[in-house]
Amino acid sequence: MTFDWNTFQTNYQAASDETKNLIDTDVIANCIQYQLGYKTIDESQQRAVKTLCAFSVLGVISSEEAVTEMQTLGIPNAKEIFTTLQTCINSAKLIHSDTVVPPPTKTESDTTVEKDLASEIEEAEAAFKAIPKMKTMAQDAEQASTYSSSQEALLGESRPKQP
Repeated sequence: MTFDWNTFQTNYQAASDETKNLIDTDVIANCIQYQLGYKTIDESQQRAVKTLCAFSVLGVISSEEAVTEMQTLGIPNAKEIFTTLQTCINSAKLIHSDTVVPPPTKTESDTTVEKDLASEIEEAEAAFKAIPKMKTMAQDAEQASTYSSSQEALLGESRPKQP
């Protein structure tokens, strides 16, 4: 089977944006690399499989035609490999779809929750401010007189006085 560039271009131009995006990105190449990385097929076979996948995605050839072409190229387990590649590509198609999910809109319950949260924060801050200030050791040292002594005084105090 020969692959005609003009046929590819015609089908590519007629394809949806999602399909074009799939062809333009490296999704097909990544699926081939991931799925065939552990299998032993040479680089020319990998390029041919990439082309077959692209033509299949565009609808130029059927899955059966792609499998037959892969068998012609001498790729063992062609059907299993192509099915695995299709699964990978379809999964990537779902992940890379341009479906935009609109952001959620605020409801009355969301506004109520925000108000409740704001009031809880105010209550917590008021309770925090109501806690009496605690003295720290550094403040005690600055404000109170501390006991000080010398070694001589201590030794003299603990010994009984001798006559």
